[in-house]
Amino acid sequence: MYSTLGSGIFVSLITFIVAQKLSIHPYIFIAIGVASIIGEIALLFMSKQNSTYQKLNFLSFYAYALSIGGGVGMIGYGLNQAQAMLFYKVVMSSFVMTTAVFGAFSVFSILTHQRIGIYLGSALLTLVLGIISIFVFNVMMEAVLGLIIGCLYVIVDTQTIIRRTEEGQFDVVRDAKMLFVDFVKIFIEILKILQENKKKDEEKDKKKK
Repeated sequence: MYSTLGSGIFVSLITFIVAQKLSIHPYIFIAIGVASIIGEIALLFMSKQNSTYQKLNFLSFYAYALSIGGGVGMIGYGLNQAQAMLFYKVVMSSFVMTTAVFGAFSVFSILTHQRIGIYLGSALLTLVLGIISIFVFNVMMEAVLGLIIGCLYVIVDTQTIIRRTEEGQFDVVRDAKMLFVDFVKIFIEILKILQENKKKDEEKDKKKK
């Protein structure tokens, strides 16, 4: 499952790099994203025992990965060379940080022996913080809360996957999709934080001048 997850993350990363280097038109990735959504809807009406279901499940996962990588690349579409390079560095820094955070919480969730307590506590805290975040209008604070919620989702979803596996309900692609969404959530929040820090630094530089 983690190898499937890793391949999806790798596809997103490569897609982002290619989109930045070649300035691929955003509509291509929008079309891929729409295709992944259509694929997910189709899967709801198909039998899991069907071989077509398994193939479509993999295709929709990688289409989603492509659309995410291209979607992030779309932000840099149309920027001048200096701005694009700066954005590229911020995204790559965010990716490295996300990988470290995601890995740490995944290992913690897998190795913990208090599974039910950790699961219930994380689920409850996620709900509480989610409600609180609705009333937060500060971008930085909202991003920090979003990051914490994303980390808690990693714990909750990993525990859910472990429980399903123990009950014989293991589904590689479904579980990889769950954790991939968590990875993207953490990535987006870290990206927001880094972008806000960059804006503050730029404002300080302007004031000095």
